[in-house]
Amino acid sequence: MVRIRIDEQIYDIDGILFDKDGTLLDFHTLWMGWSKDIIDAICLKMNLQQVHQKEMATSIGVDWQEDSWDVEGPLAIGTTQDLITLLAHQLYVLNIPWNTAFKLVTDTFIEVNRLDNWKKRVKEMPGLKRFVKKCYERNLHLGVVTSDDHDHAVKHLKQLGIHSYFQAFIGGDQVTHGKPFPESAELACAQMNVNPSRMLVIGDSDGDMVFGNNISAMANIGVVSNTNETKHFHHADHLIRSYDEITFDEK
Repeated sequence: MVRIRIDEQIYDIDGILFDKDGTLLDFHTLWMGWSKDIIDAICLKMNLQQVHQKEMATSIGVDWQEDSWDVEGPLAIGTTQDLITLLAHQLYVLNIPWNTAFKLVTDTFIEVNRLDNWKKRVKEMPGLKRFVKKCYERNLHLGVVTSDDHDHAVKHLKQLGIHSYFQAFIGGDQVTHGKPFPESAELACAQMNVNPSRMLVIGDSDGDMVFGNNISAMANIGVVSNTNETKHFHHADHLIRSYDEITFDEK
């Protein structure tokens, strides 16, 4: 049991479940350039015009001109399979057979992910490394529960140098029903042998906060991204912009 202080509120907890993108890792650095690489590669294969690139970007919640993304959109909170389906549908509406469209997009994801230099895209959220190190030193159970694939999550945290601080990694490809359904949290907590009600949930979307409610977590903490948007947090108990805002009560 560890006492954590947030906004003068103290919680006695056994562990923390973290979302990954926008929570542990800077979302913009990791996914904006990647999304453009994916869509550019699809359009190059199909010889599509710039207008189709924009439509594809919009379909997954990205605006490259404004260098922004929808914090409640598919790129932000969807699974890899969600993104593949949405982009394949953009080809389907251009009269490309569904099986052809789906295979082309799937193959493109595999190719781009294999060639991508993920290390240059991985950047920690403010104060993260200091915080998780302190958690680890106090024997808190730390788990990652993400919509991204399991192998991506492990790879990204290894590249950031914090992989060893976490005891569970649950990806969207490991569960039947992803967040905000409780299945992934139940799996992570079972692996760590902890009760979900003794955990904090930290994430950058309101879906993460609902997820916390669905497992009866002790509290839900929303991470405000570099877009500085907060209006989408309807179920957060606290909001932070840096992990330095969470301290340990050693009394």
